[in-house]
Amino acid sequence: MVAKPSPSPSPDLIVMDLEMPGINGWDAARLLRGDERTRSIPIIALSGFYDTPAVMRAISAGCGRFVPKPCSSAELESAIRSTLTKDREKTSLLSPLHEP
Repeated sequence: MVAKPSPSPSPDLIVMDLEMPGINGWDAARLLRGDERTRSIPIIALSGFYDTPAVMRAISAGCGRFVPKPCSSAELESAIRSTLTKDREKTSLLSPLHEP
């Protein structure tokens, strides 16, 4: 008998820089949104480019939040906590109601 690997668990959240080698964060976000397995995972974009076009491009690519760099650990933690809370609230609203 050969054991089949179980599917990898999905992360609760993705935090990524928009300027990465190989593939930029905008393209990575679009790929994540286009994949059924990762479509619903919230994405926080980090970037040193904090202007309206960069923010709008990140949001249109599928990032739910934009955090400018440099940022403090407290700012990043706050963004992560609020994004996870918002995502959990959305998930609970979309869940079917269970009757006792």
